[in-house]
Amino acid sequence: MSLSFFTDRRLFLIVLSTVGIVAFTALALLPGSPGQDRLATWLAAAISAANLLAAMLLARIGPRAHQLLVFSSLLAVTIALGGSDSGRDSDLYLLWYFWIAAYAAMVVRLRVALLHALVISASAVLGVALKGDLYPGGAAVVMAIVTIVATTLVTFWVGRWNHLLIVRDLLTGLANRSGLAHAAQPAIAAAVADGRHAVLVLLDINRFREVNDALGHPAGDRLLQVVAMQLRNVATDPALVGRLGGDEFAVVLCGLELPDEPAAAHEHLRAIGRTVIRQLRGPFRIDGVDVEVEASAGVAAAPTHGTTLGTLLPAADAALHAAARESERV
Repeated sequence: MSLSFFTDRRLFLIVLSTVGIVAFTALALLPGSPGQDRLATWLAAAISAANLLAAMLLARIGPRAHQLLVFSSLLAVTIALGGSDSGRDSDLYLLWYFWIAAYAAMVVRLRVALLHALVISASAVLGVALKGDLYPGGAAVVMAIVTIVATTLVTFWVGRWNHLLIVRDLLTGLANRSGLAHAAQPAIAAAVADGRHAVLVLLDINRFREVNDALGHPAGDRLLQVVAMQLRNVATDPALVGRLGGDEFAVVLCGLELPDEPAAAHEHLRAIGRTVIRQLRGPFRIDGVDVEVEASAGVAAAPTHGTTLGTLLPAADAALHAAARESERV
């Protein structure tokens, strides 16, 4: 199964709700089932159907909608469990709590995921208390809570790992091209809307291949990690830093003011590029060898050269090639 299944809230909700409709309807219709002809089971199927409709209609499930759908799913299974026939066959309903826990764990922060697990565990305890005869000695409660917490932690960390694979460069820890676009675009839009500028500085390490040839690829990788660490220290705040691939890096600076006069603005952008390049002053000690680093930079600004990262990148790339062609640093 694709890891995206564990991070796509909408897809997961569609599967969860569809299975819920089928399962609760079957429990309401099958002879001898704990939910046969029970209003609570039909109500659980109806809530699952409402969640499926929400998943089909919503293009994106935001945090508030996510919490609402989690709580409605909890309500469905707890009502179904509380309204089922007496007998140990009702433990079928407990299987739903770990499914809901997996869906509830699709959040950014671990403490939020654990808070959801606490609420789901409380709902499971309530459902078991309403039945009161599933297992003696609280075994059902212990089993449910352990399963809920374990499912929450596994799903959360699988989701975080998949997220890192999508938006992070694994070598340097910086944002990759996709991650930089995700983070930078809202910041660029906000700067432009506020009447300020966002500046993209595209960097290329000069003669990086010589380092690879002389010291080997592992040393080259360590040099890229050092460069990434240096670029994180860019003084202007906020600064978004990413590695676009190979030895090419990008720095996005938002909320800047530029002179109105074009020539002065042009020189100001050059000064910004030089400031970023100064972060790469060496030498850096790589495998016992002092390595000097030189970089070229291409600079583009929003809204002058575009209003999105997608339009700024070609402009900065053209400036970078011009810098290399004319033997200029910026």
